[in-house]
Amino acid sequence: MFHYKKDKNFCKKFADHEIILIGNDIGPMRCFENISTHFFQKKFKIYFQSSELKDYTKNTVINFSLIDTGLTSLLFKITFCRSCEIIILQSSYVSFLEKLVVKLNSNVYVLQDFKNDYKFGVGVKYMSFFDSIPNIKFKDTVIYVLDGLRPKIYSHISNLMDGNLLLIIGAKNLLRLDGCMDFFETVLEFSKIKNLEVCYKPHPAENIDIHGIDFFHSKGVKLIFELPINKLWPKFIVSPHSSLGYDIPESVSLAKDKKFKILHSFGKQYDENMFLYPGFEEMTSSKSINYNISQIQEFFQ
Repeated sequence: MFHYKKDKNFCKKFADHEIILIGNDIGPMRCFENISTHFFQKKFKIYFQSSELKDYTKNTVINFSLIDTGLTSLLFKITFCRSCEIIILQSSYVSFLEKLVVKLNSNVYVLQDFKNDYKFGVGVKYMSFFDSIPNIKFKDTVIYVLDGLRPKIYSHISNLMDGNLLLIIGAKNLLRLDGCMDFFETVLEFSKIKNLEVCYKPHPAENIDIHGIDFFHSKGVKLIFELPINKLWPKFIVSPHSSLGYDIPESVSLAKDKKFKILHSFGKQYDENMFLYPGFEEMTSSKSINYNISQIQEFFQ
């Protein structure tokens, strides 16, 4: 089931092969970036399923060759190319194209960005940071566990915490989704009562121009794009079920008497929609104090 591999040794499996990436989301792409230097290939072919991912890769150091010959040519190559290795960068849902790819090719790798997220089922090979499965049906599934898959989340090392700082982690279209703006206002009200400074870190695929910078300023919210914030980590974090809500406490070595407080929610309706995904489980760190929406008052204590 689990195959524990050094990143370099795993990437040697792909030597002399052409690698084709199929991507839709930025999170798993950031995971792939972490191990990309271990491949022998100097260039990777990629098929973009979203404009946000395409824009993101314009600033990456990886050398990509865009597949733009059309779906028919792509599917033909995936079906009949014996020297090709297919890696799907798994996102929050399985697209129609990805379903086709898995049916046409029995040797597909899926790079997993979220713990216990096996929505492609048992018929693929997974690349994961986690040695965890949701149930026994995956006991014979090939899962390569790679230490290097989690992306680095900070620009420099710091283990200092600001107890008066709250971070809201963004998500694609977050504040445009039903109920999310009301929850945003609720978080701001609690923060004001506790006299917390509030920062908002947009998702790379989130278009904050829809609301405008002035909107955040009018709410007393500071936009930030790098972590930590002025060399300090926020004690309070509101995470819309983001993998960043796991990565921060896992990556930052705080003093023994310090722990992050993380609220994993962005309102009742948002939470219900997230848990509609088959097999979705909350990804939380044992190194943080974790809360759900019913515990919002305790979170702010």
